[in-house]
Amino acid sequence: MKIPASAKYGIIEQMMQREDNMLNIKWLCETAGVSRSGYYHYLQTADLREQREQKDRADFELILIAYNHRGYSKGARGVYMRFLHMDPPVHMNIKKIRRLMKKYDGHNIHHQWQGTALLYVNNNRCLHKGTAGLGIK
Repeated sequence: MKIPASAKYGIIEQMMQREDNMLNIKWLCETAGVSRSGYYHYLQTADLREQREQKDRADFELILIAYNHRGYSKGARGVYMRFLHMDPPVHMNIKKIRRLMKKYDGHNIHHQWQGTALLYVNNNRCLHKGTAGLGIK
């Protein structure tokens, strides 16, 4: 399992803030397998990450408004189309909509067959319930 560098930088930062720390940054970065320049860049861009997180939260609030419009749930494409019909229109890339829906979890972003179950058979091929015994793929 590969651990992202940002998680390693966060651990190093926590270690450096401990009062009983006897380790230096050079050794911690070498042990974690990250560069010192990357660690210092991580420290300097903390406010940018916070601003990006606030922007994501604000955009996700817009997604929730579009998602809950008319009382039924929508997928990413439905949210995108709702954005285009809002007054004023909201322009947001569908990939960003999917990313934020996945990031904040809790809402299904994939279109599902309404009123039918899907069966998964050999090779994870998705079949409609009505076609399960017919050999239709």
